[in-house]
Amino acid sequence: MKDRFNSQYIRGCVRGDPPFCADVCPFHTEIRDFIAKMNRGSFRGAYKILQQAEVFPGIVAEICDARCSGVCPRKGVDQSVKLLELERAAVRLSGSPAPVKYNLPAKTQKVAVIGGGPCGLAFAIRLSAKNYAVTVFEKKDVTGGSFLAAADPELVVREIKLQSKAGSYIAECGREITSLRELEDYDAVFVATGEGGNDFGLAAGGRPDIHAGNRDGFFLGGQLTGCDILESIRDGARAAVDVEKFLKLGTTLFDPEPEQKSRLVPPERMEVMEAVESVSDAGYTAEEAKQEAGRCLRCDCSRCYDACDFMRYYRKYPSQLATAVEFGLRLDVIEPKTNNRMVNACSDCGTCVAVCPYGVDSGREIMLARHQMFEQAQLSDYYHGFLLKDMAHSMSEDAFLGKCSPTGKTEYILFPGCQLTASDPAYTEKAYELLLQSKPDSGILLSCCGAPAFWAGDEALHEKMIEKIRNFWEEAGRPVFVLTCPSCGKQLERFLPEIGWVTLWSLIENVKVCGAGRTFALADPCAAKDDTRWREDITGLLDRMAAAYHPLHENIREAPCCSYGGDVEAANPELKEEIVQSRVTESELPYLCYCTNCRDIYAERGKEAWHILDLLLERQAAPEAPDLTKRRRNRERSAKMVQEKFFGMDGIDVKLPDQHIILRISGEIREEMNRQRLTEDELRSVIAYAERTGLWLEDEDGLRIAHLQMGYITVWAEYAPAKGEFLLKDIYSHRMEIEERGREIKRVKKRYPHYVRS
Repeated sequence: MKDRFNSQYIRGCVRGDPPFCADVCPFHTEIRDFIAKMNRGSFRGAYKILQQAEVFPGIVAEICDARCSGVCPRKGVDQSVKLLELERAAVRLSGSPAPVKYNLPAKTQKVAVIGGGPCGLAFAIRLSAKNYAVTVFEKKDVTGGSFLAAADPELVVREIKLQSKAGSYIAECGREITSLRELEDYDAVFVATGEGGNDFGLAAGGRPDIHAGNRDGFFLGGQLTGCDILESIRDGARAAVDVEKFLKLGTTLFDPEPEQKSRLVPPERMEVMEAVESVSDAGYTAEEAKQEAGRCLRCDCSRCYDACDFMRYYRKYPSQLATAVEFGLRLDVIEPKTNNRMVNACSDCGTCVAVCPYGVDSGREIMLARHQMFEQAQLSDYYHGFLLKDMAHSMSEDAFLGKCSPTGKTEYILFPGCQLTASDPAYTEKAYELLLQSKPDSGILLSCCGAPAFWAGDEALHEKMIEKIRNFWEEAGRPVFVLTCPSCGKQLERFLPEIGWVTLWSLIENVKVCGAGRTFALADPCAAKDDTRWREDITGLLDRMAAAYHPLHENIREAPCCSYGGDVEAANPELKEEIVQSRVTESELPYLCYCTNCRDIYAERGKEAWHILDLLLERQAAPEAPDLTKRRRNRERSAKMVQEKFFGMDGIDVKLPDQHIILRISGEIREEMNRQRLTEDELRSVIAYAERTGLWLEDEDGLRIAHLQMGYITVWAEYAPAKGEFLLKDIYSHRMEIEERGREIKRVKKRYPHYVRS
């Protein structure tokens, strides 16, 4: 993969964008925080949020036009959240405390404000709070401007007096400024003369984005520049920021304060909750306010987080993931925190990007990081070692098979995938039979698609796998591949787009009506979500079979991973178990799968799970899941069966390593072997080595303990000889290397991290 992890992919993420109500609010109030405080009855805290945003919350609560109610997502479901009533409740129930006054050093600059209305006063309060010397010139006998016509004058006077405690400014009422020359002694002048007021010729040619007029040091805003009464309050507060920048920099060559516009999309579903009606004319009681606040959705985007087991497990949204992964890739620290487990616990299922309205693909970036970590020798060999060994087995002479059509002309190649052949040889046999009935000029390729190497980040090994498939396809005359495994389809689309393919299910024509008399939950695999052919072809086949089914997920784009993808198990077995348990409890119906990984994982956890081929085989009961050892044998039997039945050749008689060691294994031990991803082959090797060399310990009961290093792990076996057999009592493995006198050590070539290599 040529691309590298780029943490800037999260720029497309809308998590944290303003909610719809804040987006249209003139003050862009922090509604989520406000609602959270109201919901728990922290009315003083809620009031302080209003105070910070609105400057005059008491007045705003009376004159606000509640434009937020028009964009609330609840509007079309029950009723918009009554934010205005909540705002009034916060003002009333908080006791309206005075704003905090900070002990800041006095500034030497003097600032004049022309106009003591909403904008000019908001400006004066905010700038004087920074301890600038501010003087407000108001031509009338009292400050308040358009506030006085919009609200109760007594309320206006009381609110201005209260909020002005944030700073100390001088108000010269009854003083009309007719010329800017009167203010030559001031370092900056802000003009807020109201609608239709005098702009002193400053507007034309100025910079309205930072409130600057066409003369240095002169600014203007509020209703004078087209704001309404609410917007003018916010405009005055923003102008105070711009003027302070000018006073510090001595220039207006700076960028305006950014204002983020919301990119949120409305939630797809929500619970109906009727609005709370106040029993008092005075407004909400404390309890009523808390209840109404509880109706608020606190709109934000969490679609990927809600759909992704991985994100929920690590409690990280895309921005948090990006930060953690980026730190793990740093080369400028001696031992970077690699976040190995987290990076290797993503299943590469594509759910995050599938549900994201803006196509933010955290899964792809994490996979890029995994490849980058492999290059930097930061990945543990243990995480993907088992699947790489399993892939190697699928490519061995005992399991790999590539045959062109027996007719001599190859138009199609059945590519069932290494896991279908490992699940049940009858699947391979039935699949090839069905294909030959429809397309007689068909060959077969029993091979791995290379997904384990891709998941492991080993690009060189992955390219070898891809090249082997490409070479066979070229030698066979570029036939169409016929797939049964969506994961294989995903790999071909990514890395071998030149190979055309169809699903086996689209080619099956004459089928019997069968469905084992059950109604199934159709469990689509995550790898099928990006190509509509899989769902269309499988449902078309089921309809021809008259099988009764209901999709587990109506929208296939939401189909999550079964826990196999990305090889999650070794990096985080706890997460794997959470994923599996979540999947098997989604429906009480038996599952019908067309991915063998999904079927076998669900069946292993006791869920009744069928593969579509089980129906085509007319089985009366869903088969049990094969263990890891049986999967190896099934793969070998599949290759032997195909050669003998379809090509009239003698299949290979597999000679197992140390097959003279006969093991007796209990069901409990087999479960532990699966959990630790150990096969009988490996345990036979441990015992065979111990019996050959005598390197074992024995207790008084005749129980022997032996160990053997196998690549990146050392495997222990506790066993007892029993009449030509070996009774396995316990097994365990660790990522460690033991050096002992008299023992052969097969050292693994180590890949050193960047800080050692350099």
